[in-house]
Amino acid sequence: MGLIVQHDEIISLLKKLDIYNGDELIIYVTLKVSQPLYVRMNYLNLDNYIVQGAWLAINDNDIKILPVNQLGKLIDDVSVICQDDIDDFSIKKNLLLYTISIADLKGSVVQFRVSSKVLGNKKHHEDFLKLLNKMR
Repeated sequence: MGLIVQHDEIISLLKKLDIYNGDELIIYVTLKVSQPLYVRMNYLNLDNYIVQGAWLAINDNDIKILPVNQLGKLIDDVSVICQDDIDDFSIKKNLLLYTISIADLKGSVVQFRVSSKVLGNKKHHEDFLKLLNKMR
C-alpha cells in the first residue's frame, strides 16, 4: 500500500461491501474550496468527517462516493447514489481543473474539483478521460 490509494484498494473495498459492478470509472475529487468541509445532500452526508477528498466510482447505474480521511486513507462509509435519484451530472472545464456537479431531484447540488492527473495513480487519468469521452 503506497501513499496514494490505488484502484485495486478501492475495488477491494467495493467488493467487500458487495457493491462492485465491474464497470466503474474511478476518479479522485476534492470538495470545492468555496463550500464548507461538509455538504448536505440526501445521499452524501459528510458531517462526521473532516473530508477534503473522495474517490468517485461512476457507472451507468450509480455513483459511489468513497471519502478519504486527512491522511488520504479510505473511510469504509461509502455513499451510493442511484442514477434514478440524480437530476443532473455535469463536468465543466475551468482554467486548470474540472468541476463535477451532481444535483439530486430535490435541487441539492454538490460540486467537486478534479484534476485530469493524480500523482501516484495512473489509472485515475485513464478513467477520467473515459468519463470525459462518455459525457460528450
